Amino acid sequence: MPLENGIAEQIHAARLRTEQNGHIDVAVKLLRVQQVQRIEDDVAALRWLARLLEHWFPAARRLRLHGLVQSCATELQRRFDLRTEAANLSQTNRQLAADPHVVVPDVIWAFSGDHLLVVQRIKTLPVTDLDGLRPRGVNLERLAAHVVEVVVKQAFEHGFFHAALDARRVRVSVEADTLGCLVLADCSIMSSLTEPEREFFVHGATALFGQDYDKLAGMHHEVGHVAPGTRPEMLAAELRTRCEAHFAWPSAQRTAAGLLRQLIEAVQPFGGSVPPALVLARHSLARAESLARALAPQIDIWCVVEASFAELACKDLDHRGWLKRLSRELPHLAPIVPRLPLLLIQRLQRQHQQRDGFESAALLRELRREQRRTRQLLWACALAGILLGFAMTWPAH
Repeated sequence: MPLENGIAEQIHAARLRTEQNGHIDVAVKLLRVQQVQRIEDDVAALRWLARLLEHWFPAARRLRLHGLVQSCATELQRRFDLRTEAANLSQTNRQLAADPHVVVPDVIWAFSGDHLLVVQRIKTLPVTDLDGLRPRGVNLERLAAHVVEVVVKQAFEHGFFHAALDARRVRVSVEADTLGCLVLADCSIMSSLTEPEREFFVHGATALFGQDYDKLAGMHHEVGHVAPGTRPEMLAAELRTRCEAHFAWPSAQRTAAGLLRQLIEAVQPFGGSVPPALVLARHSLARAESLARALAPQIDIWCVVEASFAELACKDLDHRGWLKRLSRELPHLAPIVPRLPLLLIQRLQRQHQQRDGFESAALLRELRREQRRTRQLLWACALAGILLGFAMTWPAH
C-alpha cells in the first residue's frame, strides 16, 4: 500500500509472507533508479557550469560556487544511499535501545539493498499533529522534553546524531506498547563528533551555563580553537559581552541554542574557528529546541537543556567516565603489561649504571683535584727553595 511519494523514492506499507526478525508488518522504501540517475546528470552539468563561472567571473570565485555544488552533490548522494541509511538506522537503534522514550525501527537486512530498504513498520503520527496526539493521551510537555534530551544524548553522549532533524523526520508512536515514544525512522543524513569535540562541547556548555568565562577561554586555548598568542582574558571578556545579555531574561524565555551559538562564534574576532561538526550539532539542537517550543510553549526548555548537559558532564567526570577511558586505553595496555617486569629490571639497571657512572665521575674529579693540589705544592716548594737559596747567598756577595 503506497504511503509517500518523493522526488526519486517512494515508501509503501507491506506485509511479509513469513516473519523476519519477529516482524511481519514492514515499511518498504524504493529508489527510482532512472530518476536518481537523471538527478546525478543534472548535478554534473551544474558542477561543470559552476567551474566555468568561476573561471570567468571573480564574484563566482569568491562565492566558491563549485564547492557549493559539490556539497549539494554529496548531500544528494547521502540521501539516496539506502545501504548507508540502513547502517545508520541499525547503529542508532543500538545506541538508543536502552532509552524507553525512543523507538528506532529494526532493519530487515535480508530484503534490504542498494535500491531497497525494508524496516519494521510502526504506526505513528507526525510530531506536529497536536490534534491527533492529545486525544490519545500523549503528554505534549513530556514529549517536548524528550525531543531535546534525545538530541543532546545522540550528539554529545554517543557522538552520532541527525544532522537534519526537523518536524518531517520525527514522528510519535501511537501503538499500545510504545504510545508517546519518539520514532526516528529517517536516518539518511547523519553526522558525528569525535571524542575531544564531544567533551569540549559538554564541558564548555556546562561552563557557559555556569557563567565561568575564564574556564571556557582556557578550554578554547587547550583544544586549539584560537591562536596560542591570544590572551585568555580578552577571550573571556568577549564571551562575557556576548553571553551576559542572555541571562538577563527569565529562564523560560531564554534560548539555549542562542547561548551556545556564542560558544562557537566568540573565537571568530580572534581569527579562530571551531570544527564544522560542532556547528552542525548546535544547529541540530536549535531545531530540536524550536520543535519542543512548538509542542509545548509553556515548557522551560532552558532548564531541560541545562540539566541534560549537567548530567552528561557528571557522567564524564565520575566513575563511569573513568571506566570508559580505562576501557579505551586497555587495548594499548594489553601488550605492555606482560613486559612490565622486564621494563622494571631495565629501569633498575639503568639507574645502577647511572649511579656507578656518577660515583666514577666523582672519584675522577677528586683525583684531579688532588693532582692539582700536589702540583701547586711542588711549585710552592721550588719557589721557596729558590728564595731561601738567594737569601743565604746574598750576604756573602
